[in-house]
Amino acid sequence: MVQHRWRESPEVIARMIDSGSVQSWSARNIVLKPNETCVVMADGKIQDILSETVLKNYVGGFTRWLGSKIGVGSSDHKLILSMNGPFDLLIKMGGATADGTPINGMLYMRMQIQRDDVPKLVNIFSNSSRILNRGDFVKKYELEIMSRVVIPLLSEQESVNTVRSPEFAETIEMALRTEMRSSFDQYGLTMLRAFAVVNETDLEKLQSYNNLTNVLAARADVVNGVALAAIERQQMLTLARIEAEVEVARAKAQGEMQIAIESELVDLRKLEAEWASERYDLAARKEIVLNGQQQQLEMAMNAFESVQSAKRARMELQAPQGGKQCVGCSSDVESGWNLCPHCGDQL
Repeated sequence: MVQHRWRESPEVIARMIDSGSVQSWSARNIVLKPNETCVVMADGKIQDILSETVLKNYVGGFTRWLGSKIGVGSSDHKLILSMNGPFDLLIKMGGATADGTPINGMLYMRMQIQRDDVPKLVNIFSNSSRILNRGDFVKKYELEIMSRVVIPLLSEQESVNTVRSPEFAETIEMALRTEMRSSFDQYGLTMLRAFAVVNETDLEKLQSYNNLTNVLAARADVVNGVALAAIERQQMLTLARIEAEVEVARAKAQGEMQIAIESELVDLRKLEAEWASERYDLAARKEIVLNGQQQQLEMAMNAFESVQSAKRARMELQAPQGGKQCVGCSSDVESGWNLCPHCGDQL
C-alpha cells in the first residue's frame, strides 16, 4: 500500500490535512511513529486521537472521491498531525541593563506538544496556514516574550555580569513559565527548558582587548628584558675584552715608554756630566781670573801706597817747620790742623 508522507521537512511541527484534498486513484496509508500524533476530526468534532499506528485508507482513493461526490461519508473530514518530540525555538533577545549596557543574544526555548494537547492546534490552523513550522511559533511568541519577560527582566539587572550569572538563567526560565503559561497552553505548547545566551558586549570586548594588550605588553616586556639582558652580557663581554686589550696596550706602552725614558735619562745624565764638567771648568777659570785680579789689585794698592808714602815723606821734607803740607792739594797748612782746610783730606 502506498504511504502518504505528511512531513517533508524537519522544520515542520504540525499540519492539518483535509482528507478530500488528497487526490489519488488508490487509497494511501498514514504511518504514525511513536513521536507523532494524529487527531481525527469529522464534521467539526474530534473522533479519535491516535499514535503508533497505521491509518489505512484515510486519504485518497477512488471510492473516497466517489463517496464525497454522492454525499456518502463525512463531508468535513480532517486530520491534525503533530510531532510530540521536543523541538527548539530560537528567539532574538535584546534590551539594556540598569547601567545602560545594551544586551543582545538569543533565547533558547525547548518546547513540546503533548499527545492530549494536539487538538488545541486547531486554534492556530483556524487563523493561519495548514502547516506549522518553528518559524511560525517564533513569529507568534517573539514580541510577547520580549515585551513581557526579556526587556523588564534585563532592566532589573545591574550589569552584564549579573546577566551571565546562574541566578539570571533560573530567573528568566521561571519568568517564562509564569508569564507565558496561559499563552502556551492556549495552543497546546509545553515549555521544557529555557536559557539565554548573551553576546559579547562592547565593554567586554574592550576589557578583552585591554587584557590581551596587557598580556602582549607583558610578553613584550619579557622578550625585551631577555634581549636587554643579552645585550648587557654582550656589552660586558665587549667591555672586558676592551679593558684587557687596553691593559695589554698600556703595559706595552709603559714598557716602551720606560725604555725611552731610561734612554733619555742616560742622555740627560751624560748631558748633566758634561754641564757639571763645564761648570767646574768655568768656576775654576773664574777663580783663577779673580785671584789674578785680586793679586793685581793688591800689587797696585801696595804700589800706590808706596808712592803715597814716598810723596808724603818728600813733602814733609819740603814743608816749613811748624806746618804741614796737604798731600791732596799740596797746600801748606799750619800746625794744629788734622784736616786740610782747602780740600778736607786727612793730613
